[in-house]
Amino acid sequence: MLLVAWIAVILLKEFAMKITSVPGNYWTSAQYFVVASFCIMAFVTTVSSGMFFYMILGYVDQRLSQKLLQRYPGIYRVTASHAARMVLLAPNATVLAGDYGWQAESVHPDDLIYLHGLNEAWYIVWYAGFVPSELELVGEKPENQYNRSDWQKNKCKCPFVVQAKIPDIASLGLPRTMIGRWVQGVLIPVDTSAGRV
Repeated sequence: MLLVAWIAVILLKEFAMKITSVPGNYWTSAQYFVVASFCIMAFVTTVSSGMFFYMILGYVDQRLSQKLLQRYPGIYRVTASHAARMVLLAPNATVLAGDYGWQAESVHPDDLIYLHGLNEAWYIVWYAGFVPSELELVGEKPENQYNRSDWQKNKCKCPFVVQAKIPDIASLGLPRTMIGRWVQGVLIPVDTSAGRV
């Protein structure tokens, strides 16, 4: 990157020297050279810092994703036709016995197991908490659902899905990590009845 910048500066210097030979031009070749050099260095610095920022962001995201996979490793099959605590539900969706759920972060500090119900394109159909007796452990996740992004989602289908056929546009979006009480962009209210958040 810096080599390309220096080559561009040298070419600009030659160009500046030719321009100054035009009659009526009051800028010297040194002035053209300095201005052009500053412009190129500013561009190179901006691009380099942007690349560094996204590199750091990718590293932090990868570490967070790895921690989530270690903390929430399971895939479960729902054996009851209801959730102990429904947090989010896509329009016209229901939790059915036989649905698969991917273990997810819990928005409430209780003894429930929280799951993402996903469709084949990795979009969330429901997010709910279940009593352990209403679930059957299928095994460990083959990959982390939080790793999915828009450009990745069509690479392979989600292997453990819900039965409801909910289109992607009507879903709750691709799985994202929680920020406080915000789940999938929705603020979950405080549960004052049980003294829980």
